[in-house]
Amino acid sequence: MQENQDINWPEMFEAFSELKICANEDRKKLIIQALLNLPVDLIDEVMKKCFYVCKLNDDCNQIIPSRLIGEKSIIFLSDDVFDQPKEKILFIILCQTAHVLLDHKSQSCDEIYDDEIIAQEDEAKKFAKLYFNI
Repeated sequence: MQENQDINWPEMFEAFSELKICANEDRKKLIIQALLNLPVDLIDEVMKKCFYVCKLNDDCNQIIPSRLIGEKSIIFLSDDVFDQPKEKILFIILCQTAHVLLDHKSQSCDEIYDDEIIAQEDEAKKFAKLYFNI
């Protein structure tokens, strides 16, 4: 992964122009930097499936599956995420992205049991560690 100072951000924002991100510039950079750990085919899939929203004053990270709202799944990232060390932020972003790519159920929108939640969290962490290890 490239360090922030090595990234040509105007070019990177252009390359990721199809990706929907509702966040300030610093948080957009962190989301893009996390995604740069993925292979190109997965980045293409993320750009088709994900909409990132950085929300304020809520300690809940969650997804809303596309089947419930249309073509993109919304990934909410709380302020608490961005209070972590940089490596942890990038890992959390990849974990939340993994939930979408792995077509996981939503804890807040689907009927899901504790054992399913644990299994999905383990699978998302395993996916994220495959591409980024902290």
